[in-house]
Formats: sequence, C-alpha cells, structure tokens
Amino acid sequence: MAVTINSDDSAYFGGYIGDNYRAIAAALGLNAADLGRLAANAITGSFAAEARKQELLVELARAIAD
Repeated sequence: MAVTINSDDSAYFGGYIGDNYRAIAAALGLNAADLGRLAANAITGSFAAEARKQELLVELARAIAD
C-alpha cells in the first residue's frame, strides 16, 4: 500500500503540507528517508504525466541527497 501525506483546504483547516509532514514525522518517529518515501509515493500516485513524474522524482532525489 502506498501511503501519502496530503493537505486539503489548508487555508481553511490550517495544516499546510510542510506542517503535516512535520507532525507525522514527530508523531511516528519518521526519519528523512521515510519522509522521502512518502513524497515519492505522492509523486507516483499523482495524476501528473509520466514524464513529469520522472522529473519530480529526480528533483526529489537531489533534494534528499543535499
């Protein structure tokens, strides 16, 4: 099962995506690799074109490597 972290109507409910990632990491004791996997799941599960998904996955890998 691919799990993702999302932010629905954050202006109304609060909890922007970065806040959600920080809260999940703190609550579950997740590390950077875990959060990277969640972000990759979100990319691969998106409705973006396949080429765009690949671009985003490369960008994510670079960000994690830094």
